Amino acid sequence: MEDKLTKVAGDSITRYYNTLATLGYKSYDEVERMVVLLFLEEMINSDFHYFITEKANLKQGMTATHIICVEQLGE
Repeated sequence: MEDKLTKVAGDSITRYYNTLATLGYKSYDEVERMVVLLFLEEMINSDFHYFITEKANLKQGMTATHIICVEQLGE
């Protein structure tokens, strides 16, 4: 999960900068989703994951991450 999430986050940043270079604009909704995705990726892959102590919190985080990844990948 972590490796795929990190790849999706990295791809998202690449697409963001490529879009900015080409069009000069990215919608606020897409930028906000990317920021949340990067935050969740950082939360899961860093020492902050110790703050997720309850199973319900973990499940909610995983669900949110899945939804955002699906939107970022366009699947």
